Amino acid sequence: MMKTSVKLSPIVLLLALIAVVPAASAASKSLTIGLNAWAENIAVAHLWKHLLDSRGYHVKLTTAQEGVTWMGVARGQMQMSMDIWLPNTDAPYYKRYKHRINLVGPWFQEAKLGLVVPQYAPVNTIAGLRKHAKDFKVEGTPAILGTAPGDSEMKMTRHAIKAYHLPMKLIASSQAGMMAGLKRAYRHHRDIVVTLWSPHWAWAEYKLKYLKDPKHIYGKGDHIYVITETGFAHKYPKIQRWISHWHMSAHQLASLEDDIKKQGNAKGVDAWIHHNRHLIHQWIQ
Repeated sequence: MMKTSVKLSPIVLLLALIAVVPAASAASKSLTIGLNAWAENIAVAHLWKHLLDSRGYHVKLTTAQEGVTWMGVARGQMQMSMDIWLPNTDAPYYKRYKHRINLVGPWFQEAKLGLVVPQYAPVNTIAGLRKHAKDFKVEGTPAILGTAPGDSEMKMTRHAIKAYHLPMKLIASSQAGMMAGLKRAYRHHRDIVVTLWSPHWAWAEYKLKYLKDPKHIYGKGDHIYVITETGFAHKYPKIQRWISHWHMSAHQLASLEDDIKKQGNAKGVDAWIHHNRHLIHQWIQ
């Protein structure tokens, strides 16, 4: 059977293009932001969802563990993630996916991670936990209370336990579970050690201290970046420009976290935007 070619008139071709363009335009107005359960990630993801939704975009927030989020952005299943700690905390993920994602920023430059205890605790260094391990118990066992098993700080803490020869377990939980444990221990003036970071609202709520880490297991500090899917700048040129202008100080981020903690995600973001319109204008020009 012979194949025959069909010639379309210019008018038919034009009508076909007109039909396709709105669909493509609609697709470029929808995007998914991947986030984990870290306090600052929840805060900025909801902030940007509000800013983008109010400008005609349709934003979906998907909560997942860090590894899933990195993989989602690399595969184009998520368009961006906004809480990437480099050069230390997320270095393994960046090494694995750096050729399949784009890095934007940093938007925050004062990030830190480590083992944290109340200021009244009798230790000042990670090595000091060896002598006082029996005082730092979780569920009756000398332990460090952490977050989800796949989180970067959990991998670093497993390394720290070996490097400092700590006779302690690492107990996985969630950010909410870890903070509940810290709150209970602090209320009763009991010793507890957790995997915590800054920025985080806990530093305003409690008197805490980082344990000194001379082996630099947790690095010397990080910057926080955004990662986007390949082709993001072409598909979302305005958003690319806006997040490139985005910068926050420790005070600005702490006030956003505090508003969300007190009023919930939507109302907290609304309140913060109301008092920071000049800052929003600097980002979204």
